[in-house]
Amino acid sequence: MVTERIVEEARRQAIIKSTARDGVQAGLDELLTKTEDFRIFLQQELAQHSLHEDQVLDCLHLTYNELSKVAHGNTGLITLYHEDHEPAEIAAMVIILRIQEQWPNSLNWREIEKR
Repeated sequence: MVTERIVEEARRQAIIKSTARDGVQAGLDELLTKTEDFRIFLQQELAQHSLHEDQVLDCLHLTYNELSKVAHGNTGLITLYHEDHEPAEIAAMVIILRIQEQWPNSLNWREIEKR
């Protein structure tokens, strides 16, 4: 549901042009390839975690499923636990969450090393 909401909001704000008929993955792909923030946040995550670009890019296709798993409890707060994911997976999810946090009605999220 997390990824669906992000893509739906991007469509509503006309940040991306894909439609619901195109599917969530198509919307997510467009969001990542056509927003300037993606490149900025990618470079920041690469530097912060000493990752290679191809490691993070390879994980981006996992974010559709992985982001749907990280909404824990009823707090409305998305929690990324580092112990549950590889560093490149965390970086990919963080990039998407950082893109949307600049929008009105953005999803709240946090990163936690361990439970």
